[in-house]
Amino acid sequence: MERIEQIHEMVKEDPNDPFLHYALGLEYAKKKNFQEAMSAFQKTIELDENYVAAYYQLGILFIEIDIVDVAKTYIEKGMEKAQLKRDFKSRAELEELLENID
Repeated sequence: MERIEQIHEMVKEDPNDPFLHYALGLEYAKKKNFQEAMSAFQKTIELDENYVAAYYQLGILFIEIDIVDVAKTYIEKGMEKAQLKRDFKSRAELEELLENID
């Protein structure tokens, strides 16, 4: 069974697990299926608004499809969440991503 199918099965069993939606987003992103990846990362945030890695991944996706203003919005929101969690490593990674856009 393909990895995406495996994760979908796990999501059916536990639809409220943000990590499963995040993992699904990563798999879709690898396959350049941006719409599905975005949906999965957005679902991750819907389930856990403090899931900083999802903001990072959304920033990357929107940069890749050249919608920079939306990318910046997600990156800045992720930076806020990382700061609140005192996750300085993630905040620095997001900040670097933001600086490299311009």
